[in-house]
Amino acid sequence: MHNDGAEILTKTLEGKFKIDFETAGVQANITTTAQTGCVPAEFTLNATGQAVEFTWDLNDGSPLQTGTQITVTYNTIGSYVVTLIGSDPGACNLADTTYITLDVYDPNELLAAFEVTPQSTCDGYFLEITNNSVGATQYSWDFGDGATSTAAAPTHEYDGPGTYPVTLEARNTICVDSTETTIPVTFTVPTLPFDPASPIVLCLGGFADLNAGAGYDSYTWSTGSTAPIITVDEVGAYDVTVTDGACAATGTIDVIPAPIPPLMEDAFVCGSQVFTLAPPFPTTSITWSTGSTATILPITESGTYSFIALDEYGCTVLDTAEVVTLPEVRADNFIPNVFTPNGDTKNDRFQVDGLGLEKFRMEIYDRWGMKMFETNNIANGWNGGLDNASASGVPDGTYYYIIDFTDLCTDEGPTTHTGHVTLLR
Repeated sequence: MHNDGAEILTKTLEGKFKIDFETAGVQANITTTAQTGCVPAEFTLNATGQAVEFTWDLNDGSPLQTGTQITVTYNTIGSYVVTLIGSDPGACNLADTTYITLDVYDPNELLAAFEVTPQSTCDGYFLEITNNSVGATQYSWDFGDGATSTAAAPTHEYDGPGTYPVTLEARNTICVDSTETTIPVTFTVPTLPFDPASPIVLCLGGFADLNAGAGYDSYTWSTGSTAPIITVDEVGAYDVTVTDGACAATGTIDVIPAPIPPLMEDAFVCGSQVFTLAPPFPTTSITWSTGSTATILPITESGTYSFIALDEYGCTVLDTAEVVTLPEVRADNFIPNVFTPNGDTKNDRFQVDGLGLEKFRMEIYDRWGMKMFETNNIANGWNGGLDNASASGVPDGTYYYIIDFTDLCTDEGPTTHTGHVTLLR
């Protein structure tokens, strides 16, 4: 159908298009009975249209030819783009050019070859194919599970794991030849990586969040929860199963009690000695009773100091320490010379009354050298009984003591103090 001045797009042969402007002048078209051939490939090409002369360029290095019909033979495989130029010196448009592509094949170079990339995933078993065949015009695939394809490079999904023989038949319909090859493809059962963080520390009286991780299709906890994250308040083992497509994996998160941090010890400061307090465990934040938020607290005077802190496990810790200032020089009168263990709660024990004493040891002997009592605890005085047994009270009299300790306010190191104490009931 033609319209004056309209552009008409016509297809004269597969692979060749022509634009017709419906105006008088030169027009060139190519017709042929075939565009593919097998070496030696012979093609008969016809020039149609309106032109005084038709010139052919065969794109094979041969000289240009003229005429309305030519026969060309190609002995080398490849694709040849043939050019036809129609010309008329007296026309409005002096020349018109058109093209056609001729494909030449060699049956001796027909090869069926391919590479496979099997992927065993939780979402399925997929096969990707790279087709490296040579000289084929048609392909026939058999995936070994009853499925087939005629695509050049198909993809395929299998129903389950296993080994499948994948066969390719490559055909050259031009040269009427075929060849095939088979490659076994193996799919293994995929595993789902799953390693939840464990153990999780639970603070005393607190809660702990157990996180199975994001990105899974479903979650099933031993508590019955189906959420990715659960909150627990008891120690123990918590199992969780996750799924991703057809895959499933189970892990265990152990919830353990948070370690109890060591207590801050009371401190003794000698005279004008510079002293600091610090919690005996790592903290992430701290607030002292003085208002300070520094980890280390300088001490300038005696008193009770406390803090509230978060330890490395995120647990809240409260502690208190007593700081006592001692005189740099003190007499030996903190060792009494008489005591009255008569049960009136007054002076009932022979006990060293001193602060800032370390590595303490006390031994008590009677006049015949028999040991009555010994202790390493300065707070544990002698009550006048043999080995501090109330039912084994020793007679009134004078007893000999040996007391060892190190005074924090001196540089003397360990010292030994000996003397006598009188027991009166």
